[in-house]
Amino acid sequence: MLDAMLLFLVRHAHSDPGEPDDLRPLSARGREEARALADKLAAHATPPRLVLSSPLLRARETAEAIAEAVSAELRIEERLAPGTTLEGLSDAVTGATHAVAAVCHQPDCSEIALDLTGRDPGFPPGGVAELSWTPERARMTTAIVANDLHKSYDGVEALRGVSFEVQAGEVFGLLGPNGAGKTTTVEILEGYRTRDSGEVTVLGHDPAAAPRALRERIGVVLQQSEFTPHLTVREVHRLFAGYYEHPRDVDEVVQLVGLEEKRDARVKTLSGGQKRRLDLGVALVGDPDLVFLDEPTTGFDPAARRTAWDLIRTLRSLGKTILLTTHYLDEAQQLADRVAVIQAGRIVSLGTPAELIGTAHKAEIRFEMNGEPVVVQTEDPTLTLHELTSEALANGRRLEHLEVRRPSLEDVYLDLVGGEENAE
Repeated sequence: MLDAMLLFLVRHAHSDPGEPDDLRPLSARGREEARALADKLAAHATPPRLVLSSPLLRARETAEAIAEAVSAELRIEERLAPGTTLEGLSDAVTGATHAVAAVCHQPDCSEIALDLTGRDPGFPPGGVAELSWTPERARMTTAIVANDLHKSYDGVEALRGVSFEVQAGEVFGLLGPNGAGKTTTVEILEGYRTRDSGEVTVLGHDPAAAPRALRERIGVVLQQSEFTPHLTVREVHRLFAGYYEHPRDVDEVVQLVGLEEKRDARVKTLSGGQKRRLDLGVALVGDPDLVFLDEPTTGFDPAARRTAWDLIRTLRSLGKTILLTTHYLDEAQQLADRVAVIQAGRIVSLGTPAELIGTAHKAEIRFEMNGEPVVVQTEDPTLTLHELTSEALANGRRLEHLEVRRPSLEDVYLDLVGGEENAE
């Protein structure tokens, strides 16, 4: 498997609109854009060693300027002609082991970037995006695979055959009581703890080996973390951005997590909720594909929790994969595409929140009669409600404060785990 390499995805520069589509050369403005782009790539710490181009003239002339400036091989690729896709680009790049520049057309550049990273950085004529890329990453649909994980501490089994998959781009909730095995499972996935047996792949890598190619692509929000108290919010983000080859813009991340007004505040002056936002910003500054969120809203007031939920939804919309552990069941129900409930080291239920809720067949009908509360459990609330109201009307009574309550994810969870706590 190749380590991640640098891909420069380039849109050709401005062309002369007076010629047929396949013969349109660069305009005077386009030639200036191509030279500026070539100079930019030549000055890059990792310039491309191979330049691929669409066969159309305007793309070829853009690619020729780049190849000459960086002394790279130039290759014309029919697979990069207008209408190309991520699959076409992947086929064209196969075999490359160093940085590559690929000159394409619009909207192909934007669509490839969206498929590969979950966001469109924008491609004006002569625009370029730097992407960390491998063929495996381009084709990956499953972000995490855990198969039959086992882990014991001093003879006590913490994990007893845990298996699940997390699809790329989904929010996956891992739920369970204290001691059920959540932390052990997540730490194995993060590469912080070894497993006794079983198989794990995270973004195509075994986390036990902790390769740099994996560490570059994950972000972690721990339950508790401490930063140097005298650094400012921006300085902390800049410090951690320095650990990554292609980090996100620091100021963009500070704004994303809602700390722009605290940009220059020292860590020691932040409230508990603001420190959790700082934790999240540090996890995102490396522009990860996969984010582990361990109790991310602990200590947040209700308004801050809702803001954090919006941020998590934004990350999902950008194509990020998120593994979320939380004790707030409403949070999991609101955010997670699928959830797994772990109890005593085993997965006892897995599915979408709606699927799990659907396993709880009984609804509750609540009302007051003659001042006394009444609760009726039923598997057919429509029929039962009809019978109750018909009887009340026939007898001249009213069902005060009548409500029908469907089971929530919390109800299902409590039925699954009971009140037990387990040693992890």
